[in-house]
Amino acid sequence: ERVPDAADPDAPPGGRTRDPRMWREPLAWAVAVFLGCQSISYYAVTAWLPTLLIEDVGVAPDLAGGAMSAFQLLGIGGTLLIPLLSGRRPNQSWLGLGIVCGWVVLGVGLLLWPSAWPAWVAVGGVVQGAGISFAFTVLVLRAHDAAAARSLSSMVQLVGYSLGAAGPVAFGALFGATGGWTAPLLLLLAVSVAMAVSGWAAGRNRTVGAPSAVPSR
Repeated sequence: ERVPDAADPDAPPGGRTRDPRMWREPLAWAVAVFLGCQSISYYAVTAWLPTLLIEDVGVAPDLAGGAMSAFQLLGIGGTLLIPLLSGRRPNQSWLGLGIVCGWVVLGVGLLLWPSAWPAWVAVGGVVQGAGISFAFTVLVLRAHDAAAARSLSSMVQLVGYSLGAAGPVAFGALFGATGGWTAPLLLLLAVSVAMAVSGWAAGRNRTVGAPSAVPSR
């Protein structure tokens, strides 16, 4: 009896949902790396932003906690914004680059003008919500069918959240080694470069899980 394949659109419910071929798809890796970079940035900032504001800017602990709350709450708006914008064009690369610009504003702002932290926290809050929404939106859009979406989701989340777990550790290690926040913030900017490349590729109008991809426009 034939075992149903996740890449087979005729596979019945309950069949395998992991297609090993997904690990050889450059487009799948682009989506996975974007989610990984987004997760690194989000978890690192979530873990260390209050400490940075207290130690580097001199913000009171209760105000630093309020800044973190605002960072999280503003993400709701960013999360809702991406689905509204993603359907306007078949290519979503421009959205990916816009999200990266927001992360760059947060990193550069805290690095060069930390006293203006409310503005940078506001931008970062919106963009962190937009980033996670973009990752899962393109995950669906880049999948040829439901079976491909299941396989792509398994691969992307495994890679993305594994990378994300390293974010707070790397930031903390750099802070401990250098005694300041310059190196961690430079790491945030370096991650943004990888996010830009992967976001551009993930946003292109192609699909995985089909014999031939949809041409990019």
